[in-house]
Amino acid sequence: MSLRPVESQAPYPGLRSFRQNEVDIFFGRDDHIDEMIAKLAKTHFLCITGPSGCGKSSLARTGLMNGLASGFLPGTGSDWIFVDMRPGADPLASLFHAIAAAILDTSDGNGNESTRIEEVTRGGLQLRELSNLLANQVASRSRDLAAALDVVQGVAGRPILILVDQFEELFRYVQNDPRAAVTFVDVLLQTVAAAKNIYVAITIRTDSLEQCSRYPGLALAINSSQFLTPLLDRFQIQQAIEGPMAVFGGTVDSELTIRLLNSVENDADKLPLLQHALKLLYQRKAVQAGWLTSSDLHERPDDPIRQGELLSMRLRDFIELFPLDTNGSDPIAQGSTILQRLLSERLDAIYRDLPDHLQRGAERIFCALTAVESSKLDVREPISRAQLEQTTNLSRQEAQQVVLAFAEAGDSYLSVTKNQNDPGLDSIDVTHECILRRWDRLQREWLPRERMNADNIRYLAQSAKNYETSIRHRGWLSRIFPESTLSGKTLQLYRQWFEAMRPTAAWASRYLRDFVWYEGPSDSVKLSSDAIFEKIRHFLALCRRESRRDHVRRAVAVVVVGVLCIMVWYNGQTTIERFQLWADVNPFLLHKVLSSERERALIPGSSFKECTMCPEMVVVPAGQFVMGSPVGEPDRQSDEGPPHTVRIGEPFAVAQYDVTFDQWDVCYNLHGCKNRPGDSGWGRGRLPVIYVSWNDAQDYVKWLRRETGKPYRLLTEAEWEYAARAGTTTVYYWGDQDGTGRANCRGCGSKWGGVQTAPVGSFPRNNFQLYDMAGNVWQWVEDCYHENIGYLGAPNDGSAWTESGNCVLRVLRGGNWYATAKFARSAKRDNFYPNAQTNGLGFRVARRLGP
Repeated sequence: MSLRPVESQAPYPGLRSFRQNEVDIFFGRDDHIDEMIAKLAKTHFLCITGPSGCGKSSLARTGLMNGLASGFLPGTGSDWIFVDMRPGADPLASLFHAIAAAILDTSDGNGNESTRIEEVTRGGLQLRELSNLLANQVASRSRDLAAALDVVQGVAGRPILILVDQFEELFRYVQNDPRAAVTFVDVLLQTVAAAKNIYVAITIRTDSLEQCSRYPGLALAINSSQFLTPLLDRFQIQQAIEGPMAVFGGTVDSELTIRLLNSVENDADKLPLLQHALKLLYQRKAVQAGWLTSSDLHERPDDPIRQGELLSMRLRDFIELFPLDTNGSDPIAQGSTILQRLLSERLDAIYRDLPDHLQRGAERIFCALTAVESSKLDVREPISRAQLEQTTNLSRQEAQQVVLAFAEAGDSYLSVTKNQNDPGLDSIDVTHECILRRWDRLQREWLPRERMNADNIRYLAQSAKNYETSIRHRGWLSRIFPESTLSGKTLQLYRQWFEAMRPTAAWASRYLRDFVWYEGPSDSVKLSSDAIFEKIRHFLALCRRESRRDHVRRAVAVVVVGVLCIMVWYNGQTTIERFQLWADVNPFLLHKVLSSERERALIPGSSFKECTMCPEMVVVPAGQFVMGSPVGEPDRQSDEGPPHTVRIGEPFAVAQYDVTFDQWDVCYNLHGCKNRPGDSGWGRGRLPVIYVSWNDAQDYVKWLRRETGKPYRLLTEAEWEYAARAGTTTVYYWGDQDGTGRANCRGCGSKWGGVQTAPVGSFPRNNFQLYDMAGNVWQWVEDCYHENIGYLGAPNDGSAWTESGNCVLRVLRGGNWYATAKFARSAKRDNFYPNAQTNGLGFRVARRLGP
């Protein structure tokens, strides 16, 4: 199919999508355009979907629009009105504004509004008046736009295409006004249902399609008109590389084409990465040829280069012009990695050129433009200029400097959509989402730090809410002895973070928008994110005051301890331990036991300790993993299979260390544990307790439950392996090799290996912050050992496997100090009689969280 030619300004658009007038450099999609027009003709509605980076927007804007303008939709002619919009923060207002602008023809041909937007009129209507007319029509008469547009002079009878690009934006902004979002969808569907001269096309990422089912009728419309954007085949990509240069009277060397094709064959971002590299290469070659100056690339990056003179782009040009550190190898041979690095290092270069005081501002701006909680998809999140300044805590001048630095580079990385009525409403956005995915600095440094900051503000919000709930429901005693404030090191850390981060209410609202906090009569008023942020500020100030009061309360406790010291002369160490435990659980003194509010505020990775001599507990996240060892793993045993997926449905707490002699001896002294095990002459203290049987371990967790009132227990076998692996799939939780100094086992390179147990915490922890999950002592778990069947019939929900077995033997995990490294593998299992006691047997505890 041949489309009408429109002269473009440059052969490659770079990271931005193709514009409507760039059809002459738009290659490889002819068959796709025919199919889209056929679908649109049937239902007046078209859903163009596909993964990010597949070219949906370009296909709709440059392919579909020009196909319609060429008269390929039967019975419509070629005098089309094209409405090009994105939902934005106010989808209805965006729709009415875009329709009015298209009717009044206020576009400059490049997708930007004219500076004379308020002066352009047709039929006596100005832009704002026409937009208001449409809004009134929808609000008071009918949601069919055709009824309103029929009365506008010069519109009647002309076909109209409404393109809603990046439709998934609607789901991000729907919480601002859910009713408006429903109305927006209904307007589109009722207009389409009228089957007059208005057609609707939307582009949406495939991973967002399921959210469309929230809107009545939308899923049905999509099912009957969906166009899944095909990935370009090798020949079509070759056309996209060589065709635009031919239009401009130049060539692309076949060797460069082949190497580029090979390099991006399996890359999801192949199109934007190729366009980015080709545009930069073309501009550099033009500068070398004297057609452009270096300043032209910044001042007029899209200006046309002189045509009629042959310009050839070759493989050696790519290697010479982009001298990346490739260790002497051919850069193209490194595949799409080199194109990604080209993009990443170009962004780094712009970042490094910023003044020092603006580099931190760049981090805040790119994080503000990224929906960091989008399940690692890193969806872009456009933001107004005013909102950007409020979110990043930058002045208008500082924010403008950073945005312009990235927007006016040779291939613009940020785009600014002007709003003629209010510059503060200018929309700032990244040019393409691959910038978010492929910028190494953003992925490795900035976004992890932003996610941590988001966790911090939510934790403070939950803590502030817990405090107010405690005050409201516990009366005057809670006002004197508040149990839900932050104190000590925790308070210090969060205060330091708050003062260094200097969060604003606008920034906090990004992560508090879904936080539910009601107050007022009968909890009838839902607090806004701004109100919650103010609550956080007041809560931190209150915590500081309460911290001072804690010193007074502790002084009183010291006096009480002094009096009780006299009793020690008669009752010995047991009295001290009993008093310490009483003080720990007493709500008027130390009160280390978690309240229900503090427990609900726990997040994965946080730790707590519910009495002075209780185990330090770490919160392990929910998740799933493959339990057992794969066939072929060295030293694999038959009872380690078959491998099976286990899902841990809820977070739970695991002791950071094996239970120590210090902790065990308190249980023994207070008559909770009957056995006082020997230590083989190695000492006690922070060494892991040994000579404890499975039955002894059960005594200890029963005592912990009784003293704290909390559900302590042994780990199940599935929980143990999940916690030990900590997200890894390797032989050991640190890799596939036993290494040196990783664990206490025979031949593992430590002074204790094959000699005795080591103090807990002597070796590096795993990704869940747990120590000694391999080596030192075997750890009892709850499960019975099922002989001869391995994991056949084992539960897949993380629960203990005690059915179908006589429990003559109990499971042991983790290896110990006298066993070799193969026993420390994450999948290794062993078993013993539940009353057995040796100097290699110990255990650690777990605890259920929540009600």
